[in-house]
Amino acid sequence: MAVADVYDALTSKRVYKDAMSHEQAVTIIKDGIGTHFDPIIVDCMLDLESTFINIANTYRDNELNENKHYRLENLIRSNQLNKVLVVEDSRIVREITMNQLTSMGLQVDVAEDGLEGYDKASTSEYDLILLDIEMPKMNGYSMALKLRELSINSILIAMTAADYNVGIEELRKFNIAGLVLKPVDYNKVAAIYEEAKRQKC
Repeated sequence: MAVADVYDALTSKRVYKDAMSHEQAVTIIKDGIGTHFDPIIVDCMLDLESTFINIANTYRDNELNENKHYRLENLIRSNQLNKVLVVEDSRIVREITMNQLTSMGLQVDVAEDGLEGYDKASTSEYDLILLDIEMPKMNGYSMALKLRELSINSILIAMTAADYNVGIEELRKFNIAGLVLKPVDYNKVAAIYEEAKRQKC
């Protein structure tokens, strides 16, 4: 499912990006072998390339759906949310997240690990920091703890593909307002952000 989902996301036209070619998508997926994708599954995908291309071509004209991010876009329009830092070690997830948020009118910076994220967050102001939990060099929890020492005003929301068992009280120990599952539901991000802003007031 991960390989199919990423292939679809990369080769599909969206309001925030043009579709990549099949060859570009395959190159990115191959780059993720052993870290984000099972090598055996990628080999199966490569054996079925013509099927992937046919399915993509069949559904290409029906892709642009109504906007599903209205709650987050309302925050942006009302100037309550302007600048976001995305801290994510997966190049694919980082690029997709950045493209989506930029298309909604946000200023977006990115960092590929917790150390880079900490450096950016400690030298620039962000309304929102979306951070992955599992990262090399410094994970999301460690980054959040170090930022707490600086008393920054950013709202921190963790993104994860697996750590969904963590309760809100556990997250608050790290100054993290909430947790969202990848791929990110931006209406959930907006709800967590709004609640965290209310609690700060």
